[in-house]
Amino acid sequence: MSKVRRIPPAPGPRASTTAAKRPRLDLLQAAADVVAALPDAVVVTGTDRRVLAANQAGAELLGWGISDIVGQPIADHVVPGERVHVAAREDKVLAGDPQRYETRVVNHQTGEERDVAVSSGPFRVDGDLIGTVATLRDITEPKRAQDTLARSEARYRHLVESASDAIVTLDANGRFTTVNHAAENISGYKREELVGQWFAPMLPDDDLPKALGHFQQALAGETGLFESQFYRKDGEVRTISITYSTPQKDEEVLCLIRDVTDQKMLQEQLIQSEKMSAIGQLVSGVAHELNNPLAGISAFAQLLLAEKRFPPDQRTAAETIYSEARRASRIVQNLLTFARQHKAEKVLTAINQVLDDT
Repeated sequence: MSKVRRIPPAPGPRASTTAAKRPRLDLLQAAADVVAALPDAVVVTGTDRRVLAANQAGAELLGWGISDIVGQPIADHVVPGERVHVAAREDKVLAGDPQRYETRVVNHQTGEERDVAVSSGPFRVDGDLIGTVATLRDITEPKRAQDTLARSEARYRHLVESASDAIVTLDANGRFTTVNHAAENISGYKREELVGQWFAPMLPDDDLPKALGHFQQALAGETGLFESQFYRKDGEVRTISITYSTPQKDEEVLCLIRDVTDQKMLQEQLIQSEKMSAIGQLVSGVAHELNNPLAGISAFAQLLLAEKRFPPDQRTAAETIYSEARRASRIVQNLLTFARQHKAEKVLTAINQVLDDT
């Protein structure tokens, strides 16, 4: 006889339901374990904006134990200035629109404020909207570093823009990439006119080879200083001093440019003044050396002219000597006046006092 295969009885309703739910419960438990292990804070809130659950990182971020945080209003953990913004975002989440935003939360125990990046989405169970589930990543330190960098860059921009010297950068092709306000003043060009322009057309042909040589040295990472003339936008020729460097080889060249036209003019005037002073000292010395013999010649010529029995031809010679001595004396006096750079003044003098002093 053949064996009859026995068909086991159909399971009852309770057994069927339990068996169907077991994989789902296992999946939920696995998901809960994953959430608990996440380094980022995870917070589940209900439609009433109260906390339903949180992982360890979420509870610690907000200053609660895992069990104590349940039922707490989430708004109490957002800094007052951000609450309206957060509520508006979470309204969109409850309407089915996931949101990403940044805000600031406060720790319940310490009162410390932390910056967080929030990723929030609807939380549903069996198709029913329960509330929202959000991950909160602490970005306090990166944000502080970013803010510090932004402040540093702002200070740098302020220093560059307020500098009296032109500060510019050039790319590897010699075109302006950045210029400050002083560069506009020195060149006469607007910022938008300078950026992208090649520097060479602004220099005279005589100075261009020198400037190109220094530019190649700058691209090689060297630092240096040179002077050159350049044309302003209005055609005026000015003299500039250029200090250059390249913070990193083959990158942009940084140039500090100072208009030294007036300075050079003052230097030339000073040199000329020193030359004239030296000439004046020389002239003064020569004049004093000539005055003494001229005084003697003039005096002896006067003595000859005072002689009554002097022959006419010799008297004429004596008059010529006296006249020429006087002319030479006037020339010497003019040289002394030039050396002193002011006119001689005649004043009344007590002769006896002068004789006593000498």
